[in-house]
Amino acid sequence: MKTIVTVVLLLLTSQCGSCAKILGVFTAPGRSHYILGSTLMKALAEKGHDVTVISSFGEKEPPKTKGTYRDIVVTELLENMKEMLKGQKMNMFDQDDMSPFIATAFMAYMMPKMMEPALRDKSVQNLIHSNEKFDVVIVEQFMNDAEKALATHFGAPLIVVSSMGANYWVNSIVGNPAPVSYIPMMSTDYSIPLTFCQRVQNSLLFLITEVLFKLYVYPAENQKIKKYIPNGPDISDVLYNASIILMNSHPSINQPVPYVPNMIDVGGFHVKPPKKLPQDLQEFLDNAKDGAIYFSMGSNLKSAELPPEKRDAILRAFSKLKEKVLWKWEEDVLPGQPENVKLSKWLPQQSILAHPNVKLFITHGGLLSTTETVYHGVPILAIPIFGDQKQNAKAAVDNGFGRMIPYSEITEDRFKQNIQEILNNPKYRNSAKKRSEAFHDRQVSPMETAIYWVEYVIRHKGAPHLRVAALDLPWYKYHLLDVISFLVLVISVIACISYYSIRPNRKMKSIVTLLLILLVSHHGSCAKILGVFTSPERSHYILGSTLMKALAEKGHDVTVLSSYGEKEPPKTKGTYRDIVVTEIMKNMNEMMAGGQGSMFDQGDMSPFLAAGFLAFMMPQMMEPGLGDKEIQKLMHSNEKFDVVIVEQFMNDAEKALSTHFGAPLIVVSSMGANYWVNTLVGNPSPPSYIPMISTDYSIPMTFCERLENSLLFLLTEVLFKWYVYPYENAKIKKYIPNGPDINDVLYNASIILMNSHPSLNQPVPYVPNMIDIGGFHVQPPKKLPQDLQEFLDSAKEGVVYFSMGSNLKSAELPAEKREAILRTFSKLKQKVLWKWEDDVLPGQPENVKLSKWLPQQSILAHPNVKLFITHGGLLSTTETIYHGVPILAIPVFGDQHLNAKAAVKNGYGLMLPYPEITEESFTQNIREILNNPKYRNNAKKKSDAFHDRQVSPMETAIYWIEYVIRHKGAPHLRVAALDLPWYKYFLLDVIGFLVLVTSVIGCISYYSIRAVCKKICNKRKSKKLKQKKN
Repeated sequence: MKTIVTVVLLLLTSQCGSCAKILGVFTAPGRSHYILGSTLMKALAEKGHDVTVISSFGEKEPPKTKGTYRDIVVTELLENMKEMLKGQKMNMFDQDDMSPFIATAFMAYMMPKMMEPALRDKSVQNLIHSNEKFDVVIVEQFMNDAEKALATHFGAPLIVVSSMGANYWVNSIVGNPAPVSYIPMMSTDYSIPLTFCQRVQNSLLFLITEVLFKLYVYPAENQKIKKYIPNGPDISDVLYNASIILMNSHPSINQPVPYVPNMIDVGGFHVKPPKKLPQDLQEFLDNAKDGAIYFSMGSNLKSAELPPEKRDAILRAFSKLKEKVLWKWEEDVLPGQPENVKLSKWLPQQSILAHPNVKLFITHGGLLSTTETVYHGVPILAIPIFGDQKQNAKAAVDNGFGRMIPYSEITEDRFKQNIQEILNNPKYRNSAKKRSEAFHDRQVSPMETAIYWVEYVIRHKGAPHLRVAALDLPWYKYHLLDVISFLVLVISVIACISYYSIRPNRKMKSIVTLLLILLVSHHGSCAKILGVFTSPERSHYILGSTLMKALAEKGHDVTVLSSYGEKEPPKTKGTYRDIVVTEIMKNMNEMMAGGQGSMFDQGDMSPFLAAGFLAFMMPQMMEPGLGDKEIQKLMHSNEKFDVVIVEQFMNDAEKALSTHFGAPLIVVSSMGANYWVNTLVGNPSPPSYIPMISTDYSIPMTFCERLENSLLFLLTEVLFKWYVYPYENAKIKKYIPNGPDINDVLYNASIILMNSHPSLNQPVPYVPNMIDIGGFHVQPPKKLPQDLQEFLDSAKEGVVYFSMGSNLKSAELPAEKREAILRTFSKLKQKVLWKWEDDVLPGQPENVKLSKWLPQQSILAHPNVKLFITHGGLLSTTETIYHGVPILAIPVFGDQHLNAKAAVKNGYGLMLPYPEITEESFTQNIREILNNPKYRNNAKKKSDAFHDRQVSPMETAIYWIEYVIRHKGAPHLRVAALDLPWYKYFLLDVIGFLVLVTSVIGCISYYSIRAVCKKICNKRKSKKLKQKKN
């Protein structure tokens, strides 16, 4: 597998077209920040790109790389920082006493001023006023938003590097949701989950940060742009232009949080293989028979500046240890240096941590140091001071690979106690090793990932398809404040009318009914794997069987529960066992026959009716699954499985099989991210810009669409909480021996394998355990049957391929729709290949060929196919994008409307609602696509983006399944949101508390002012009375 991945990577990254010109801007006056930037830029230069690096440090000697590497050093930044700190009369250790609120204000006030010399520098100004051009500009995010305007100035896409992972600065510029109910702000040291008081403080800190940035930081950055960049853009036109964010983070180190698609984890990309140590260090560590402790406070905090009382406490603790201590000390002498302590002004940290005798790393908790210690599996004792250090330290404590001692609490006893606890308790080293394994377990190295995505942005001209719609919404729309206000108004009006009408008459009932109608109207090693794909729809089975056969081919032993099964057992390296559940298909056919309708009838359903139909019909339709005789036999056997894979399709009871067999649960979502999936893993899905699955809303949505979308979300919540989940719970209790409660099943998914990709679907936030594998079912085209091959080859004017999928049958089209379609086809010069399920088609034109079954993927691969008329199912949409064929979508139910809208928005297709099919509309749409080259061009463009991946989607799927098995369910990917009750997640208790406090203060202020005013008035009156008497 690794060999295949490497070959694919070499093919993808060996050339990104021609050599690119790349500008890197890493001006932060902290050496650790420069290390990240220079490491990335040198790797890009080694790939053959011509790079220019603006920084505060620069290289001592130009690196020897395939491409050119040019340094522009801004010396004034370091001098400016020293002067400002000197002016504040501050030692960096003094920042430990700052509250998160003061630290945030300090950063907001100091950093824009500290960073100003970057754009002012003479060399940078020379570059700005030159005629140079760049293909991409890479800027580190560090309170330096004005520098991003260089991308606009040079007319290049912008890539941002976040040295401190996901934080407020980063989330705000890409529209990434970061609920403050469970994600701490950067300067805090809050545990997960947050207490009520911590959530109050976290919320206030978020609001203060918002105010500081909007009212001070961004205006200050805007002034810098206008001052130093000719015809510079406005800051509001710069902030949200990042094509991607390269994140110095990884779920094995950082808390798992949601990411939008253009946030890419590359944590650890700066770590290099250990180099040979200097002889004195090598001997010192080799001779440490009882182990060695490595102590460094990083590049900005200097141990030599520790106050004497802290330094002496540390020295006394070290002198009593049997272990040797290697200490980064920036001066020549350390008063009272013990014999077991060795000093050095500079130490090769990565190579030291790689030495097997190093048992403990005492660190400030910076993210680079934390990353390196996890990389090498060394536990830590963290002494955090500022920035993200406290959060990193807390993460080490929460994940069991370290302890934290606040700087202000350092005493000899506390220091020694913490050291000995870590050295003598093996759980810390074991946890560090476990985290290290998770950190190393990646398909592709972080540096290869970083280079790939930089080149991806260049290839795709900024990759605008990764940008989320949230960025184009004003804040009040994003948070649905206008929708909430409208609903409050409507409810208030209805309540008032009801209150003042003692006996509601018919007129009143009509008014209320009308209001309601307006609201809801159409507006590793061999594993035993169990796959559960019981949906009675063949397209869903195709996904499941394709995945399970690939796992069997990898050597795993797989068992597949489904409604179909294979005609012949597939020939694979591992075993493949089918268990076919025939009752589900029978049940579906009976229920549909009972309804006496065609599936096409669903084309007229409003999203609200469709949601209700699904909620009531599907759980009943799927019930025979667990009751099936063969499944019951499996459940009552002694079989064990290493993992259970279940397709998510209104069948939550089936997930309890993972609990029954004591195995991790993996969920496959055949329809990408939707309500069913998002709730399982705590993924934020704001209805302000993410449409619900059964809608056809445009992006961005109108007010009415956001109103309906919000109501549809609430309706779905009610239906699931009050009907679907209780129904599924009853099934578990009925069919599974000692079955768990539904609430203990729903949120147990280790990962979700998503049949989606940003080139197909709207980019939305994902939590780390949601993995895109859209297109994994697509196979290389097979040889066509002779009659089809001849039909397609002879179509000199091209071919229109027409199929409504496996569930919707063209033969069930009403006569008027069928005849309108036939009249259109008869007028075309193109040939038509139509999936028609009957033996005869009345009035079949000569240019139309029929077949009950057609090899869709191989047909779409034929160069003569010019148009695909489809229902807009996700598998069909995926296949048409894979082959770059434009579509005319006729959506009827499910996610088809959303997929069709995506095709229209992205310019590779048109949508014709099923009720609107007439000869004229059908002809007009077909001719528009066939005669306008933009549709085919856009389809090819989307196809390029779809194919441009580091690793194939099937390899990705297999890797993550094996990852879950290797890491015993991978609990480190689970977000804390799942453990919060809904009112805490939405901060309702915090909001209620703040409203109460504000109200009390307001009331006290009001009555105090009133009393004072009354007293003043009384005094004036009495004074006037006295004057009158006198």
